[in-house]
Amino acid sequence: MRKATGFVALTIAVLFGAGTSASAWTPPIGIPAPPFGINEVAPAVPSPWTGAVTGFYYVDNTSGAATDTANPNGWPAKPRMTFPGNINVSCGGCNPENALAPDSVVEVHGGPYVFNFAGPTAVAFAGTAGHPVFFRGVGSPSIRGLPWNSVGSDRQFKVDGSYYIIEGFTFGTGAQALANPAIDADMRVTLSGDHAVLRNNNLGPAYGQYSSLIDGLGSYLVIYNNEIHHAGNYTSAIDNKFHGLQMGSGGNSYIWILNNHIHHNGGQGMQVGADFISDQSQWAHHIYIGFNHIHEDMDAAVSTKQVRDVIISQNDMGPYYTFANGVYSGSSQTGHTATPTVTTSSFGGHNIWRLFNYIHDGTLGMRASGNHTDSPQTPAGDWYAIGNVVVNMTADGTTGGYLVAGQQNYRVYLVDNTLITGSLGGVLWDGSGYYEVTGNLIKTAGGLPMNHVPTNWGTNKFDYNFYDGTARLLYGADAAIISLTTMQSHTQEVHSKQGSALLDANYRPTSASPILKSNARSAVYDTFLSLYGIDIAKDIVGTPRPQGAAWAIGAYELSAGGGSPPLAPTGLIVR
Repeated sequence: MRKATGFVALTIAVLFGAGTSASAWTPPIGIPAPPFGINEVAPAVPSPWTGAVTGFYYVDNTSGAATDTANPNGWPAKPRMTFPGNINVSCGGCNPENALAPDSVVEVHGGPYVFNFAGPTAVAFAGTAGHPVFFRGVGSPSIRGLPWNSVGSDRQFKVDGSYYIIEGFTFGTGAQALANPAIDADMRVTLSGDHAVLRNNNLGPAYGQYSSLIDGLGSYLVIYNNEIHHAGNYTSAIDNKFHGLQMGSGGNSYIWILNNHIHHNGGQGMQVGADFISDQSQWAHHIYIGFNHIHEDMDAAVSTKQVRDVIISQNDMGPYYTFANGVYSGSSQTGHTATPTVTTSSFGGHNIWRLFNYIHDGTLGMRASGNHTDSPQTPAGDWYAIGNVVVNMTADGTTGGYLVAGQQNYRVYLVDNTLITGSLGGVLWDGSGYYEVTGNLIKTAGGLPMNHVPTNWGTNKFDYNFYDGTARLLYGADAAIISLTTMQSHTQEVHSKQGSALLDANYRPTSASPILKSNARSAVYDTFLSLYGIDIAKDIVGTPRPQGAAWAIGAYELSAGGGSPPLAPTGLIVR
């Protein structure tokens, strides 16, 4: 598994120290710890293991002694050839004979294990809260399908049941998939049931005949510490919509996506929710996305659609590039724009929270578009971005050239973010919607506006922002850039300031910075506390706010330790 780097490593070091074990794992800010899936450890296998033992299964299809005949459990000297339940490619789509009982441990060696199913469950689990089932790969055995040139290949590893943990496998064929799709034998994992955990696995590459490498169809699912990569062709000039994960496609709830490395997928790093679900009661809800490193996918890092109560916290999103004809490019040309962003789509999403993420090196930081429910549904669509750092975005000719942008929304809250770039504009909202933009530090170069106050729908609230340099602002439909003083004559930005923010190299305020103690607490922190019972009055690295009499503007407080964060640890392994 990869080493944690950059913001992810820094966050881990700041919050609970380098080198901590899973038992000391602390959730990202605003995300509750999952009730099952992080700290559970499989019972020790028998030692010595010299015969069949109830509840323990040993599988190794590479052993000359392997057999399923009169061998329901297997042991090292006489392994099973297939997984318990006699599911294998020659079975022709049969269902498991029996779900694995509570406290079962399946240890899988050897491989590859080939599956070619048209829909049945490969393995079923009947664990309980205190007695889960462990399905464990030793030596990263491969689970894969038949090549795509084989007739009838479905190639999904579908599992179902309750309280089960799948860990230690490679799903797919490896690097040959992209080099020769004719022999590619990738594998999609579909988790069903409740309290299902997929952790410490490698998924991909994949030729991309499915919409994602992982699909979640249950509740209380945990996707933890996996590498999820190369689904489809991330360099294609055509958006091929093969995501790393696709979760919450129909009423699922309570899903945690934590500490994963997600990269180089042909669609989004992950898509949460789905289109055209007219009944809000069927929307997926309570999706928690934190501590992931997501980068270089063809499209957005995270896309939310018709879904509610999504918390996206302390992720490292970037770098992202624009591709043209299969190569990296500085402009979009005929290629497709990739953005480390959180987007919304038709019918919107409700209570979507982006908290304390590091979003960097792409073409658009965050976007909210069409984020409202359509009649006759009850109006909804609250979109929050709090305490994020968005830096190093560059124009590509298709994104409008702004760090944060969007249109046709219901309610948008952009609060206490640090937004810095050398070539783009700052914040641009268009179309309908109520917009509250407060406490943000905005630094841009060039002639594009740093902020836009729309006036065509409702009474918006823009205040307590700091513009590094001289503010360049837009008001309503007027295309002329105006000064901060002129904006204040419109009764917006009354407490906002401009000048030099005096930041250090890590975008944090130095002790002489005018952004310190110049902000006011937003009501969004109370909204979050009332909805979820968690206090998020912190900065991006967890420093309590305020430090002193009043809040600092932007994503960082000046902590007692000074203005610069500690260096990222080296040699840290996220487990």
